[in-house]
Amino acid sequence: QIYLTDDLSVTAHFEADSSTLSTIVINEINYNSSSDFDTEDWIEFYNVGDSAIDISNWIFKDDDDTHKFVFSENTVIGPENYLVLCRDTSLFTTLFPDVPNYIGDMSFGLSSRGELIRIFDAHGEIVDSLTYDNNPPWSEAADGGGATLSLSSPEFDNFLAESWTQSEMNGTPGTENETITGVDETILPIAFSLGQNYPNPFNPSTTIPFSIPNATRVTIEIYSILGQRVAKILDKNMDTGHYNITFKADDLASGIYFYTIKAGKFFKTKQMMFLK
Repeated sequence: QIYLTDDLSVTAHFEADSSTLSTIVINEINYNSSSDFDTEDWIEFYNVGDSAIDISNWIFKDDDDTHKFVFSENTVIGPENYLVLCRDTSLFTTLFPDVPNYIGDMSFGLSSRGELIRIFDAHGEIVDSLTYDNNPPWSEAADGGGATLSLSSPEFDNFLAESWTQSEMNGTPGTENETITGVDETILPIAFSLGQNYPNPFNPSTTIPFSIPNATRVTIEIYSILGQRVAKILDKNMDTGHYNITFKADDLASGIYFYTIKAGKFFKTKQMMFLK
């Protein structure tokens, strides 16, 4: 507090507090399994950084402060690696026997109606948090329909509903999220469309939205400003629906690129910018 009695000029100087910086993000959420593939609830954390993070004595909570899971000593998430926190490791490993990077058991589950979830470091500082929901714009297929909530890219703001999509069936715990997902199954599209990618400009990944009013083969390709095709990111038969697909441009040079969609007789091109 400063009590002003005369004119005062103040210059602020900021520096990063490395003690509270973290690269751990909540990356995938399974809050209501389907009845025929019931793993119980699980949450996937991802380390987006280039160095290992020791999360010993960190705490995961839902919106009830009495519900807490304390990470044990020597729990480390390596660079660009994943860790899955399970409510029931026995059920989880039965259905995901090839996923080695899991821990548990949580003494509480996640709400099927949506709720706040949080992870705190060993000093009690909040590292990441978000409030998911089971209503649009959040995917309703994750509420017992066999999908999970999957972050479109770990670089996106996971507090925003538009940063999330639904996984393909049963999710991808312990590995990279699926890059193509349905968005809203309740409102079917009436026309073909290709949306503007987001974020734009982007680095290193961006999401391209598109809509298909009837089942057809869909091809999405990326071209340089010279007209050279640099990537084909989709070429498959698709059902009616709204979709997102993630494009990663790690190996490309900075600059303007064009993305095109061909679906039946529909053809559309839009521009995007990649900045390293």
